[in-house]
Amino acid sequence: MKKLNFLIFLAIIVIAIIVIYTSNVKSALENATTYACDYRCLSLFKTSIEVKMDKQEYATLEGKSVKFVQDPLILKKDSDTVGKADDEYHFINQDSHSITVGDETIEVVGEFELLGERYSLYNSKGESIGTVRTNLWGTKGIISDNNGSIVAEYNSGWLRKDYSVTVSNDSKISDDTILLIFASYVSDYSFDNK
Repeated sequence: MKKLNFLIFLAIIVIAIIVIYTSNVKSALENATTYACDYRCLSLFKTSIEVKMDKQEYATLEGKSVKFVQDPLILKKDSDTVGKADDEYHFINQDSHSITVGDETIEVVGEFELLGERYSLYNSKGESIGTVRTNLWGTKGIISDNNGSIVAEYNSGWLRKDYSVTVSNDSKISDDTILLIFASYVSDYSFDNK
């Protein structure tokens, strides 16, 4: 019995160390802006994310009142809608999303990936502009342009819903669009892993 208690205690310590370690992962991007995204866990039926920049309220990302398989999102600043993300469900591939912020529209097309998730990005002319890749545990994501340069990163701790988004100041994709891309991913990941 003492051995079992010791093993349980050891497992709890290891899990706590992993959670603490992954919760402190920061982006290595330089010349970038970081957004802290507080996923509202109390919203059981819809996605609700409060976004802060330099500890100041920046925007809110919200889903519909009740979330089923699809979860279209809107980006609000001072209660004005400035962007939206439509959601198209796929059975095998990851969901696809159409992100619109102002005059910028980006298609985020879900692709099949065995370990993690992958999306291809296309501009409104249908031209490839990059990819999004995330790891299997939902703790790290990267948006790369067609040259392989990282333009944005997503980081979250293991077993946590809150996350950060770091956007290169040289990115040709707007920060608001990138926030919607990662919020759509987070919403899908949360639904897929319930």
